Amino acid sequence: MGHWKTCSTHQLPSHMNLTLLLIVFVVLAMTLLQTRRKGGISGRKYVEESLAQSQLLLVQARHAAEAKSRFLANMSHEIRTPLNGILGFSTLLEQNLPTGENQHHARWLRESAELLDRILSDILDFSSIESGEIKLNAVPFNLGESVAQCINPYTLLAGQNGLTLEVDYAIAGPLQLLGDPDRLRQILQNLLSNAVKYTERGQIRIKVMRQAAPENGLEWITFQIEDTGVGIPPEKQSSLFKRFTQLESDPFRRRSGTGLGLVIVKGLVEALQGRMSLESEQGRGTRVTVTLPFQHAGSIHCLTTVPHQETARALRILVADDEPINRALLRKILERDGHEVHEAIDGAEVLDRTLAKEYDLILLDVSMPVLDGYGCTVRIRSLPGPNQYAPIIAVTGHAFEEDRARAKKSGMNGHLSKPIQFDKLHRLVEEYQGHTK
Repeated sequence: MGHWKTCSTHQLPSHMNLTLLLIVFVVLAMTLLQTRRKGGISGRKYVEESLAQSQLLLVQARHAAEAKSRFLANMSHEIRTPLNGILGFSTLLEQNLPTGENQHHARWLRESAELLDRILSDILDFSSIESGEIKLNAVPFNLGESVAQCINPYTLLAGQNGLTLEVDYAIAGPLQLLGDPDRLRQILQNLLSNAVKYTERGQIRIKVMRQAAPENGLEWITFQIEDTGVGIPPEKQSSLFKRFTQLESDPFRRRSGTGLGLVIVKGLVEALQGRMSLESEQGRGTRVTVTLPFQHAGSIHCLTTVPHQETARALRILVADDEPINRALLRKILERDGHEVHEAIDGAEVLDRTLAKEYDLILLDVSMPVLDGYGCTVRIRSLPGPNQYAPIIAVTGHAFEEDRARAKKSGMNGHLSKPIQFDKLHRLVEEYQGHTK
């Protein structure tokens, strides 16, 4: 494998790490200087004391970083929980209201909630890059399918803004690769979002091509996103890759977000050991080129979207969440599709219900009183009840990679982060509709 490691952590230089190294270097330099001046026992003692002080500083900095991570995780959960209700019910309103002014209002509400969700995701991704830890997965995927899934929403968005989005997929036939399709999708979405945001008229063009010959046994794929937008003056191009920086010369004022998009793209490209370049001319547009290495998946079966099951049946589903609005949202979505929904407000009630009745699917919040979702899953799996082997999915505002890993370790079958995306929920339910009892 060499290049890829499943769920690996790629260490990037971070401000915190560089600061710590600088502190240690200064302390040791001062120590050596004092040792030379003092000499003998007193010098050695000074070295020992200085080293002990350096170790203490490192420990304190490590504790501060851990506290920051815990704070971000808690804030992520606390923000995602109410955002789940806002985004979910605004989507339902938009779908159920007749065409007219009220439906437009519901759509604007949904789009505002989606923007908040993207801002939150940007902040969390930036935190991962700053800390020097980006989680990468190596899974088989179809390149053409992944690119199409990423581009489709932006084709619609470009059309709404009076733009055309052209796709030049210059790779013949299906190409099965081994890599991280989620990170690839994140890179392309950030670049396409910028292209739409900073282009008033004309077109956006994305080109996907492969390098003529593999390099070091790896398949190098180039993704080029070009627009006819405002462009960037040369003196401002380098600042675009600095955190919290936005293009101040944007005359159309259609920009929004955190100013972290290109910082995140650059961090992800470096983590994937790829290459990135930017060319731009003010008033004439911008071209961003990203080249990433992948391995061939060979004959490994690539997972694709689960097809519609003609034998689909209504499921009996248990929804567990201590927040009434989250339970109500899931009930509305699932009952609209004909499923039978039961509710539980805490881990103790989940255990009572799972011991008394068999369920086709259990959607389990992680942060619940009495017994949390992880402990609840462990108990269900250990008890010889009717749901010992039932599919259990975490539906939670804890959306970090370590949260997904913890859910899997506890015995859960999957992880669905809040705010809930309707299409992901539908695909997940469809996966179990075709299963026989």
